[in-house]
Amino acid sequence: MAMHVTAGLRLAGRYELERQLGRGGMGAVWLARDVSLGRAVAVKLVDSDDPAHRRAQGRLRREALAMGSLTHPQVAQVYDYCETDDGAFIVMELIDGESLSVRLSREGRLSAAESVRIAALCAEALDAAHRAGLVHRDVKPSNIMLTGDNAKVVDFGIAASLEPTEATTAFGMFGTVAYLAPERATGATATPASDLYALGVVLYQMLAGHLPFNAEESMAMLYAHTAASPLPMPSDVPPDLVGICLDLLAKDPAARPASAFTVAARLKSASVTTPVPYEMLWLPEPDPVGAEPDPAPARRHRRHRRHSGPSQRHYPQHSELSV
Repeated sequence: MAMHVTAGLRLAGRYELERQLGRGGMGAVWLARDVSLGRAVAVKLVDSDDPAHRRAQGRLRREALAMGSLTHPQVAQVYDYCETDDGAFIVMELIDGESLSVRLSREGRLSAAESVRIAALCAEALDAAHRAGLVHRDVKPSNIMLTGDNAKVVDFGIAASLEPTEATTAFGMFGTVAYLAPERATGATATPASDLYALGVVLYQMLAGHLPFNAEESMAMLYAHTAASPLPMPSDVPPDLVGICLDLLAKDPAARPASAFTVAARLKSASVTTPVPYEMLWLPEPDPVGAEPDPAPARRHRRHRRHSGPSQRHYPQHSELSV
């Protein structure tokens, strides 16, 4: 029989549940107190009342092993994992913040600078996972937690080894359809390039305020990943970031950046400003109020525009992006 989970329940004689923070199809995450160390923790648990929950318990075990092997400031830390006859639970770092999905639902889209900062931190987390031989397989805004100036990638419950094992192929289609790489949509095994594609969707969503494909049904979204071009990005998105997005969203995994490390480096060096249109650099200064227009300066401006390019010293090429 499954355990009755309620506030006040003490797990393993040590972790006292206080309140539920969230719930999914197979279990829940609770705010708890580690009475031994006197600190707040997050406890993710599932019970074993039916076969579906037993499968979820296997995912929980894999998450504990995956996250426990990583020590990185952009990856939520695992403190403990326990299995009992009544169920299993994982004890994790409690992140005091909000998910990127909550932030996007409130603000719609983020500034270029903020989008780059978050995406670069996530790329660093993925680089650590990939170097440890893990593919996340479910990179999406709800699995990115924002806290202060940091961003942490969470929920490695469907992470898979980079080695081609039976578990990898058995769960090859796990993930969220809106962020699923084209090769995964056709049944291929997840690779680091698949995580980079998902990060590209997240970056696009932060910059544009919507997903790169206009599809509401799951099958339509799968088709869009494999065959459709991304929707045009807003005109105020800096060209550097448009280029990074398009590279990450390449249909062919081999055409994407070589690694998450490469992505982080490109993001950190990218310009987050938008070039001023050429015509705007050459508008004549307004005449004083009441003064008669003098056509000569305008003619001189036009001649200058035909025969010489703009001087960066007098006419800045870029202005700060404001969204």
